[in-house]
Amino acid sequence: MFGLDAFVGWSTAFLGPSLGQGEFDALPDHRAGLEIADDGPDALAPDPILKGGEWIGYVTSASRGFRIGKNLALGYVRRGSLEMGQDCLFRTLGIDRRARRHHTGVYDPENSRLTS
Repeated sequence: MFGLDAFVGWSTAFLGPSLGQGEFDALPDHRAGLEIADDGPDALAPDPILKGGEWIGYVTSASRGFRIGKNLALGYVRRGSLEMGQDCLFRTLGIDRRARRHHTGVYDPENSRLTS
């Protein structure tokens, strides 16, 4: 669903769920959130995301999450190349920085604050 899979309830009934899931599975890139593990220059779009020295994706944006006190980045990675919780690198201004994949909704991943 072009990076909007978090907003689709695949278990609920809607028109054409099998078509939607098939299109979702066929997408080459997957939206990924990264928690930046060390200090250094901020990530810039389109910095490469690397795993094992291989290019697996690119950064689209980065910022400091003031409510959670962490540096975060969003990007796209090849489907299946970086699982949740796995470490990776991104290269910004020629410097490799460590990061770990996390859920893109760090502050309220289950939207419980929205519905409370």
